[in-house]
Amino acid sequence: MMRALLAAALVLAGTASAPAQAAEPQRSAQFERCYNNPDSTTLSLRACIGAEYKRQDARLNGAYAEAMRSLNPAAQARLRTAQRAWITYRDADCQAVLAANGGTMAPMLADLCYLDRTTQRADELEDFSKP
Repeated sequence: MMRALLAAALVLAGTASAPAQAAEPQRSAQFERCYNNPDSTTLSLRACIGAEYKRQDARLNGAYAEAMRSLNPAAQARLRTAQRAWITYRDADCQAVLAANGGTMAPMLADLCYLDRTTQRADELEDFSKP
């Protein structure tokens, strides 16, 4: 029930500004097991989201480094500028989600926003240098 309410709140709160994605973001099996545990509490869900965020952030950083290695210096500069702008956007967007959703669910919604945006960007960067 809690996850259903959380999913509905996230749809209402944060996805209007999210870019459309063709496929589901890549999440780890550990996250799926943890997040779908019927005995989850708010605290355990936030820990689960936090652990997955760390995994996805590492994946994003690896994909960014790989993309940078595949580019000439001028293209690297453009990607660096784009990535910095994306970080600014992600942070502002997720802080807006937090501000718009007061109450006890707000921190979890913000956590999910950071996770969703980071996972989506990692997916994008992994596809960045593919032909």
